[in-house]
Amino acid sequence: MEDYVDFDFLRYIVSSNIRTTILFSLNEGSKSLNDLKSDVDLDSRNMLRVIRHLIDQDLISKTDKTYSLTNSGRLIALNLMNFLDLSS
Repeated sequence: MEDYVDFDFLRYIVSSNIRTTILFSLNEGSKSLNDLKSDVDLDSRNMLRVIRHLIDQDLISKTDKTYSLTNSGRLIALNLMNFLDLSS
């Protein structure tokens, strides 16, 4: 594992309320696209585009019709929640 923080990657994650909301939502457990759409006010087309980017970044994975956090995604979500003091 590398010993530095990729600030561009962190900036990419936190620069979008939609990305962080999806990560926080999936931190509660695996969800379908419809479940995610109820948490994020976004149409299906744009939601799928954001999800594809998060999959490409290895933050979420898709199994059948369910999305869940990868280990990296869970770590990022938990650390962001702690940093933003949203863990309670």
